[in-house]
Amino acid sequence: PRPKRRPVPPRRRRAGPTGRLGPTGRLGPTGLPGPPTRRISPDRVVWLAWFVLIRDAAPDEMAEVGDIRVAAYMADGFLSADSGYAATLRGLGADGLGVVLVAVLPGEAAGQVTGAEGGRVVGTIMLQPWPHAGQVVGSPGGAEIRALAVDPRARGRGVGAELLRHLLGRAAGLGIRDLVLCTLPEMRAAHRLYERAGFARRPERDWSPAPDEKLLVYGMRLDGGSALS
Repeated sequence: PRPKRRPVPPRRRRAGPTGRLGPTGRLGPTGLPGPPTRRISPDRVVWLAWFVLIRDAAPDEMAEVGDIRVAAYMADGFLSADSGYAATLRGLGADGLGVVLVAVLPGEAAGQVTGAEGGRVVGTIMLQPWPHAGQVVGSPGGAEIRALAVDPRARGRGVGAELLRHLLGRAAGLGIRDLVLCTLPEMRAAHRLYERAGFARRPERDWSPAPDEKLLVYGMRLDGGSALS
């Protein structure tokens, strides 16, 4: 009779400190699987990157931030090429009166030279506290969230949700108690994002900046037990 072959145990891949594995068996700096070691074409990076970094926008990045806002609004059909609101979008936060966060793909994943400042900005969001916010914020302790925008090529990866989550944490750290935001009725994907984060409609605060335009208002009380994680 033939001798029995001993079963060969499956090969084990390397695990990091948390035991979670990426394609290369290593972890990224956030504890999530790290990006592949092979070089990635820049035009595919937004689909292959494993994580983003959320940080404050640098002053010399504000022009890029403005471009991302305008590109995102135009891609969704919410801004026309000749709209005067494009200049407003580009200028939000340039005066330093507010908090502007950006989402950055790491330099390695972007096919760039990795460094402390390496990476590519793919999204942004802004917090405007009272008294610098719009008319929907009328008292101290209030703030308005504005200009949430994600590069159309980077969507579907949770970048917008991460930007919103980090901004809620920043607002809580600044002592903000009442958060509001304005949105167009057609921005249904954004509405779902806000509702999942804990925002609720505030129809009594809806307003119209122009006769043929209506803005819906959503709000959240940060001292009312809303989850920030």
